[in-house]
Amino acid sequence: MTSDLRKAMEVQKRTIKTIGGEPPEIAYASAVDFPSARGAMRLTAIDPDEAALDAVDLPVDPDRHVLAYYAPFLDAFAHQQPQLLGDYVVAGFVTIGATLGVLAPVLQRVERAHRREAEVRGLRNDILRLLARHAPRRDATLHSDGTLFAVDWTLPRDDRLRRAREDRPELPDILHRAYRGTLEGDPWPDESAEEGDFAWRDLPRASGPMPGIFPLGSGDLLEG
Repeated sequence: MTSDLRKAMEVQKRTIKTIGGEPPEIAYASAVDFPSARGAMRLTAIDPDEAALDAVDLPVDPDRHVLAYYAPFLDAFAHQQPQLLGDYVVAGFVTIGATLGVLAPVLQRVERAHRREAEVRGLRNDILRLLARHAPRRDATLHSDGTLFAVDWTLPRDDRLRRAREDRPELPDILHRAYRGTLEGDPWPDESAEEGDFAWRDLPRASGPMPGIFPLGSGDLLEG
């Protein structure tokens, strides 16, 4: 951590005054280094109190930010047949050992905004409302933004390719229940579909293999 680097970090941190008219809740510059070959890792965080006189306001639209955040899922599902696993639309990319997913109603709302300009307005609040209704089981593969990401990188690539060609049965009901929220029955009964919407309710139930999910690395879920 040289003095020049520290000064550069301070300048960088002070360049943003507001984001969408609001001061950022968290803004700091950080760097990690190893002061000596055998020493411990050191983290330096710099948080100057004031913005620079020429600091800028980033005109970020929260609704468009949310659309950009979830858009990669639309791209992923355009290249791999999506399936339904509990409350999640998922796709298993077996050759790279990864499974990707997102809450189905969230995906439907994002797809609607992606398809129609008029539907972008209010997207952020709608997504927050949908996320607030969902209470998934605690799992390293499920995240508070409604996304799912699981990997299985224990198999060599040739074995993954072989597994990708195998026919697998539908995933057990207990797995579908495990990827549901805590609400009984259909947790999204009032989420109406509009013409042209992503028809997630008509998707086939997930069948294997789903890397990181099925076959399971540990049998506790099926045994429980």
